Amino acid sequence: MIIPGQTAVITAGAHGIGRSVADLLARRGMNVVIADIDGAAAPRAAAEPRAAGGAAVGLACDVRDEADLEQVRLAGSPSTAGPTCS
Repeated sequence: MIIPGQTAVITAGAHGIGRSVADLLARRGMNVVIADIDGAAAPRAAAEPRAAGGAAVGLACDVRDEADLEQVRLAGSPSTAGPTCS
């Protein structure tokens, strides 16, 4: 479901299907957190939807690491999604 203004976390979002989903959601008005183990590619993947006026942030994240997951959770929380995803 696409809900403008809400936040979606896309794991493995820097490449392929994950990147396409992140781009689509951002174009449709969602805040997008792109989390990917490829720490260099995640911010690059977030730059495209931001350039098109969307709200996106890219973070390095290994989903096996609780500290990384906490960073993603904080980036996607309602209290930080606006400023973090600008």
